[in-house]
Amino acid sequence: MSQTGVIIDQAEVSPAAAERHSLRSSAHALIDKLKRGQPDFDEGLRVAHQLRETREFDLLDELTDQLRRAGEDNPTIRRLEAQSFIERGKAIPALDILESSAARLDKDSKEWGEAHGLMGRAWKQIFFDTEDKTSPQARKALANSMREYAIPYSADPAENVWQGLHLLALANFVQAQGLPIDAAIDSERLARDIVSILAAKPEAERDNWYHGSLAEAHLALNDLDAAEDNIKAYVRDPKTTAFALGGTLRQFTDLWLLDKKGDREYGIVQSLRAALMKKHGDLELSPEQLQRALGDRPPDEQLESILGPDWPKTYRWFEVGLKSGRAVGVISQGELGRIGSGFLVKGADFKAGWGDELFVLTNAHVVSNDPNDGGIPPQEACIKFEAADKDKSYDIDSIMWISGKNRLDAVILRLTEPVKDIPPLRTTTLLPLLDGKQRVYIIGYPGGGELSISFQDNILLDHEGPPEGTPVDAGVRHLQYRTPTEGGSSGSPVFNASTWKVIALHHAGGQSIRRLNGRIEQWPANEGIWIKSIIDAARKE
Repeated sequence: MSQTGVIIDQAEVSPAAAERHSLRSSAHALIDKLKRGQPDFDEGLRVAHQLRETREFDLLDELTDQLRRAGEDNPTIRRLEAQSFIERGKAIPALDILESSAARLDKDSKEWGEAHGLMGRAWKQIFFDTEDKTSPQARKALANSMREYAIPYSADPAENVWQGLHLLALANFVQAQGLPIDAAIDSERLARDIVSILAAKPEAERDNWYHGSLAEAHLALNDLDAAEDNIKAYVRDPKTTAFALGGTLRQFTDLWLLDKKGDREYGIVQSLRAALMKKHGDLELSPEQLQRALGDRPPDEQLESILGPDWPKTYRWFEVGLKSGRAVGVISQGELGRIGSGFLVKGADFKAGWGDELFVLTNAHVVSNDPNDGGIPPQEACIKFEAADKDKSYDIDSIMWISGKNRLDAVILRLTEPVKDIPPLRTTTLLPLLDGKQRVYIIGYPGGGELSISFQDNILLDHEGPPEGTPVDAGVRHLQYRTPTEGGSSGSPVFNASTWKVIALHHAGGQSIRRLNGRIEQWPANEGIWIKSIIDAARKE
């Protein structure tokens, strides 16, 4: 496959990036207006819906909070605020909001059904967050979830189809897992009822979930042909949002367990993941999911059938990124938890005398023997490459080279034992053109949480590379790219879009980062250190 072909494919991986940036700017401007006492509730509701559909949950939380502070008590705003809580792992605060809303709403209102459905979603999240799925706590959460989904569906099946679908998925999950939950539900009858309801819906009233819902109902009937046909329509429909794709993908993996079934079911899951990445530029995989993704790929015929004729080539580009994720590790400090990311590099790429030995590159503010850097001492640090082996941990032997937080913010670490069977990441000193269209990608552990291989979709904003770059210090050149990442992404590799080679070490991000090349303005951005600056400095010592 030619590199030119890869670049062409990459251009279509996330076509909505510019629109997302515009939406973020609008949301920040609206939040500022609300803080100044200038409420605009109609615009607030419109932007809040858009933030949900593009999975901008941090901004959705901030906007809905400001709307409520300004006096807006619309039940839809409360629901969207609860949605942001659920999506960010805060199920209990979401339940508090939703229970209050449901108690005040008329049972004939749409928001009453939505509130109960989201309570089902919150309880379901509590169930999945519980380590022992057979514990009384887990059983209670699962039973509560099924009860909340059943309430609105039983009241009005035609108006509350999605709640019925979630009830159907949970019933099948309980049966498949042999869980001790009393769920007297005729799954086949429920699935056929839902198919009938959806089939009777006039075309003008079919929302962006329509084909995804039909696909799920047909899964319950073991009709993979119909499920695939509807997924094809779903992922190709421009109205299908990242939020919808993410919800369907979660259902298909968490409850229907399609990624643990046959090749055809797995192909549906991978097609949804590819569609989500194209729409959103962000994809999260567990260690087990990543390992299967690297071992099994959907047949080209299935990818073409569902996603379109160009996707087999694009999927191969996607696979290169997945393989790169194996070399990215999470750095922890004993029992105190995860503090950042780091990645494997070949010693000779930084110093000829280091040969083929593999080292870890991360930030000095993550690991350092200088208290001024704010990193943990190397003897207290360990790293896991969870995409390769989630149980294997490597201790740090020593610091091979370091440049402090206030200079290159980089450190190269030797491990106490060699890493086997994980290729190091490839580096390049070539920087992308500054044409406003180039993207860079970060793979790391955002938030310091469980493994999250995230392809953060970042437009390259600026860099200080030659010949036009004018850095303050010629030995420390930076790149800036759109979308601040979460804490915990520190030490992640920054890749170019065409060849998945490392061009920078990610080290900072925020809403007010000073611009590069002598400009005094600030803007929301990520920032990384050019890998060539790090290589040049290491070779001089």
